[in-house]
Amino acid sequence: MRTLEIVTFGTLLLTFLGFFVPKRKRPRWLAFLPSLVLLLVLAHLVLEGYRWQMVPAYALTAIAFLATVPGLVAGANRQGKPPAKRHRALGMVGTALGLLTLIVAAAPPILLPVFRLPKPSGSFAVGTRYFYWVDQGRPDTYTTDPNDYREVSIQAWYPAEVTGEKRIRYMSKGASRALAETFDVPPFLLDHFALVRTHAYLNAGVASKDAPYPVITYSTSGLMSSHMALFEELASHGYVVLCIGHPYWNPFLYGAEGEVLPFDGQNEVYKAWWAEENDAVREVNAVAFWTWEKQ
Repeated sequence: MRTLEIVTFGTLLLTFLGFFVPKRKRPRWLAFLPSLVLLLVLAHLVLEGYRWQMVPAYALTAIAFLATVPGLVAGANRQGKPPAKRHRALGMVGTALGLLTLIVAAAPPILLPVFRLPKPSGSFAVGTRYFYWVDQGRPDTYTTDPNDYREVSIQAWYPAEVTGEKRIRYMSKGASRALAETFDVPPFLLDHFALVRTHAYLNAGVASKDAPYPVITYSTSGLMSSHMALFEELASHGYVVLCIGHPYWNPFLYGAEGEVLPFDGQNEVYKAWWAEENDAVREVNAVAFWTWEKQ
């Protein structure tokens, strides 16, 4: 979890534990904890950014704050009758349930964290750039349109000289949703990937020190960003890394401006080819297993 998320959960925990202390013995400062949590959540939303995994924590914060508003409005010197035993018991049960809910609410941000990429150890800053080419000499045989041609997506990482460029995110929201669609999960499930910062600066100038640089090509069979930490590390040590994205294989590609080009899973020509490939793979595996059994 991120810093303000950890502090928010810690303060919420202290808040709910404070409700177990009898009102007459409760320190006055405990009454202000829900207000503090509310301020922490607002700071978190502004500085770290909203993510759905924190929604239960947002709800608990609102409930805790609203539960203490009457006491804050009435003032510190309010004298009232002690609550009936039944009310006290209900209050304890409600607080216990709130505490259990808080524990459960901490699971989503822990299990689906906004992770951090390791800082590159080399002496160069890291730049990144997108390329998208169409080979007019190679027809795209996986579509029924004769005017479609072979397309290739490239993302490059390289030693850079940074002059105010912005660091890219691990994925844009469009990319995370294209990935979620590939896995057939709710579109918002991976939105937190868009909150992960990288160490690569978009369209930064190429560093001139020690140039020219050796080039490494990486042909991915999955995500173009799956080995981003490695690419950044290599670029920081003076290498140029070209990651190739393949249409009909990657969950999404990037256009020349970094826009997301989702995989078209409804392409009938590709689906027929993939079905044939799967049949062939199953046949090879069956033969291999039969041979292994005989041995």
